[in-house]
Amino acid sequence: MIHHWLHTIERTVLNNTNVSDKQIGHRMASIPDKPYIEDYPIAFIFQNMPLNFHFRKAFDQLNDHFSTKFIDLGHLRNKDIKSITNLLKDLSQSHRIVFVGGDINVSNAIINTFRSKTTTQRHCLISDVVTDNDAEQNTYLGLQRHLNALPTLKNLDDTMALSLGQIKANPAKVEPMLRNAQHLSLNLNALDHTCLPQAAKNLTGLSIYEICQIFKYVGSTSTKTIHIQTNEFKAPEIAELCSLLTWYFLEGAETAMQEDVYDKSNKEYVVYIDSLDADLTFIQGKKTGKWWFKNPGQNESGEYIPCSFEDYETVCQNDIPNKFLAYFD
Repeated sequence: MIHHWLHTIERTVLNNTNVSDKQIGHRMASIPDKPYIEDYPIAFIFQNMPLNFHFRKAFDQLNDHFSTKFIDLGHLRNKDIKSITNLLKDLSQSHRIVFVGGDINVSNAIINTFRSKTTTQRHCLISDVVTDNDAEQNTYLGLQRHLNALPTLKNLDDTMALSLGQIKANPAKVEPMLRNAQHLSLNLNALDHTCLPQAAKNLTGLSIYEICQIFKYVGSTSTKTIHIQTNEFKAPEIAELCSLLTWYFLEGAETAMQEDVYDKSNKEYVVYIDSLDADLTFIQGKKTGKWWFKNPGQNESGEYIPCSFEDYETVCQNDIPNKFLAYFD
């Protein structure tokens, strides 16, 4: 079935003859070599042949640190958005997917395709500006205040967004906001001019170090679809960047552990908040050491919200972050 949707690049076309057995290209799987794609939990798909080709030329040269299996499924035969989303929906049953290409319209189509009647659709957008999309719950990372209208910014609170300045001041704040996202989209315009020296739209933005760390965080989550929006950028300009981000995503996936927040062996801490005359319950995961707090508006078996150890320490000082206050009536 996969051949109806995708073209694949032959190794002879890539001509990566100088790849050593320590580099990714030595074992990078593709459809002609490995027809049983179910054996590969992570799959890469590209919007077009130039993106696929230039990505592989860069990615295959990187060192292979991974036991996780991944596969290049190739590039789209049909660029129609509905074709893209149908393919991703089919593949996501057994794969985590990195899709390179397209724009915010493709991200919206992905969101709608995976909409569920039983669960809230959580989408994380890394972008310089707030853009309209159809997710039921959005998290915005890397917003640049000078590029967004004041009314737009006033509609966001600390549970929904981290500005560029906030991430620069404390990059670790990003991880809890990524943890429950089913989908992640990166708009390359969120990055600074050092990431794309010949093509960057903005002088300011996330650095290459910050965005690589973010993609490592994403790898450690259960996020199913990762979409790198290439917009108007040309393949040779962004191939090395996209390959680097994917490498760090794989590094995060290599050490990923999923935590059951309802496991009775997790550590539980209850903090009394004087100013609210209420208790707030925190959970520290047994396997990962990550932190959550219980939504105070929920019942005994209710929702747990990702947070950090720093958040817990702050609440213990009776200093309540705004993102916690949003959950109190």
